[in-house]
Amino acid sequence: MKRLKSLRLNVSVSAVLMLVIGTICILNPDSVSNFLAKIIGVVLVLVAAIMFLGRISDERLRVPALIIAAMIAALGLFIFTNPNQFTYLIFLVFGIILVVDGLQDVTMAFAGKAAKAPRWWGPLILGGIDLALGVLCVAGQFVKLSIAAIGIMLLYDGISSLFVVHKVNSAERVIDTVITREEDV
Repeated sequence: MKRLKSLRLNVSVSAVLMLVIGTICILNPDSVSNFLAKIIGVVLVLVAAIMFLGRISDERLRVPALIIAAMIAALGLFIFTNPNQFTYLIFLVFGIILVVDGLQDVTMAFAGKAAKAPRWWGPLILGGIDLALGVLCVAGQFVKLSIAAIGIMLLYDGISSLFVVHKVNSAERVIDTVITREEDV
């Protein structure tokens, strides 16, 4: 039961975040893609620096770490200076997020079924749509979906995830009420 409450909190926080990011993607798609690509570039440079600094004291691994760190840093700098060429990574990242959220929604739907929630299949369908949108988003890197389309997908994901959490909470409240009444007898 504690795991389910933790999952509900994660899904709720994720849903609100998806609503915010989705709205930003719809309102300003060009800036979002460049900004996210630049963040990816900076993160890669930081990863390279941390990787090298972590191995600098190790005689055997210093040179290989320097070579790998230099390659990762070069990739990060290239992405940072040429963000338009790496917009497809954004589709991949958001697609993976949608797939994970879809799986969480499906898990919550089955938790609702276990709690004997009426119409538990509704959240299951919504989670399935999230999964499909995630796959479409990952495939979108080849189809050239727009950032605004991703924003719409993220808005849907946030709304459907909040709906799923609400349905599971409602089912649990009904069960808790029934158990309380039976204990009173």
